[in-house]
Amino acid sequence: MNELQRQAYLKTMEIQVYFPRVALAGAKASPSYDVAARPALSTASSATATAKVAAIELSESTQANVAVSPATREPQRERQAVSKDALQFSLRYYKISEQLAVIDEVPHQQANASQEQAIALLQAILRALEVDSSDCEFRAESFDWPLAVELSMKNEPAVEAKHALLGFIKRRHEHDQFNNLLVFAGQIDDLLMHTSEKSETRDFAVGAAKYFITLTSSLQSMLAFPMLKRDVWQQLQPLRQRIASLKEPPSN
Repeated sequence: MNELQRQAYLKTMEIQVYFPRVALAGAKASPSYDVAARPALSTASSATATAKVAAIELSESTQANVAVSPATREPQRERQAVSKDALQFSLRYYKISEQLAVIDEVPHQQANASQEQAIALLQAILRALEVDSSDCEFRAESFDWPLAVELSMKNEPAVEAKHALLGFIKRRHEHDQFNNLLVFAGQIDDLLMHTSEKSETRDFAVGAAKYFITLTSSLQSMLAFPMLKRDVWQQLQPLRQRIASLKEPPSN
């Protein structure tokens, strides 16, 4: 996982990250952190990206000026102890339109918390993408992993989780027939990332281009670390271009 995404996810779960400033005696060597370099932008594209990010932030601040519910600040002592290698995630699925569906990953401990701020941010992003969400009621369908406590698994948890997640996405596509699936991801980023020998792809076709998946940082990560919004906007450009192409009149 990218280091900025990891820090954002930990902050959302109220887990403090510690980085020692000096070498500690007897300590293990620090791992090599993967901090993705920001793509170089031309002056014009940089100005456009800045304007879009500013529009998202302004819309978010004007429409989501709500207090955080006490439920989102669940006391640490009430949380269940989870082993470091346990794979747990909670997803919210929204059908936005015929063109687009959205999956947002929320911290597992906050699966039942209020989502006003995240929904406001999502609506701002949809407006920046010029997606009409006027008919969407933003009623989420939930998917949680593991599916049950003490679930017996034949394969490794990550393999079983990936199969279950892909099955959920397949059923939603069969029912809703969306052209694009936008995934705001945390842990499931590694489960869905399209990899090849040379690179990893965050925007790719599924099933002979029946639909496309676009992966980016979770809404909660962006709320915790607003600096991620610029990177997210760059990752959404292939999706934005596909949506724009559908609105263009056919050439004679």
